[in-house]
Amino acid sequence: WAVVPLDHDGLTLDGEAADDCARDAFDEGASVALFEIPTVDVGLAWLDRLLALGRHVGFSPAAGELDPDDWAHQAKRLLDAGVRVVGGGPGTTHGHLAALSGLLRANERQSLWPRAV
Repeated sequence: WAVVPLDHDGLTLDGEAADDCARDAFDEGASVALFEIPTVDVGLAWLDRLLALGRHVGFSPAAGELDPDDWAHQAKRLLDAGVRVVGGGPGTTHGHLAALSGLLRANERQSLWPRAV
């Protein structure tokens, strides 16, 4: 996994574009590029370019001032857009992740991971 923070423009701390960074990470052997993003809109703005790489890309949106339910609905926007990996970015608490879990359970989404037998 490669975990990389992005700014509001979708650039790394070194000024590299998200898709170039992901491509480099995959070339170096990463199986997932997970971007820590300040807002869900940053991830959505880059999503088509990142998905075009044909690899697993995920986002960890910051919670900031969002309460857990609002954050969960924002994170779900990423999943609805095609993201397969979502994590908790800066400020995210257990409450935020529990709200996302409850929201997804209510929608009966298929898990990426197989059930243990």
